[in-house]
Amino acid sequence: MSRKTLAWSKKEVETFLCILGEEDVQRELDGAVRNEKVFQLVSGRMAITGYEKNTEQCRQKCKKVTKRNTQFRTETNRCASGGAPAAITRGEAKRSRASDVAASIRYMQASDKRRQEREEERLDRRPRVAREEVLQDAIDARLHEDQRAMQQMAQVAAFNTAFLQTFSQMVQAFGHRDPVP
Repeated sequence: MSRKTLAWSKKEVETFLCILGEEDVQRELDGAVRNEKVFQLVSGRMAITGYEKNTEQCRQKCKKVTKRNTQFRTETNRCASGGAPAAITRGEAKRSRASDVAASIRYMQASDKRRQEREEERLDRRPRVAREEVLQDAIDARLHEDQRAMQQMAQVAAFNTAFLQTFSQMVQAFGHRDPVP
């Protein structure tokens, strides 16, 4: 009976890859034939970050990520070499699964870093003047609001003063009259 699991969210995959990329996890995976303890460690770290994934789910996700990355690299190399996969063309030996995982993670992290650098460059290209103008506009708006508030407070104070003077005059005027029998 096959058991269908929920798809991993992007944040779960990112967290998973970060955990797999840690040096101690890579050391444990490197050359490990039985890696259940490693994936127990990964599962535990996922739980600490708030994602409940069991050992088998982590193992399967690792296999899936490695397979997809290998397929991607093979297709990329095939296009670059004119048809045949570059690994076969060069006669390279097949690497161990642990080094494939490490290579996959390094490749993905490098891709993320390049994407982040491109985004930072794009943001830096925006004119600094525009950002400074927005800041100056915000400051001017705040000063205008403060001036309006000060004017309103001055008007209220003038009204209160006039009211108290008028009230005082009325009290004095009514205070000198004889009481009505």
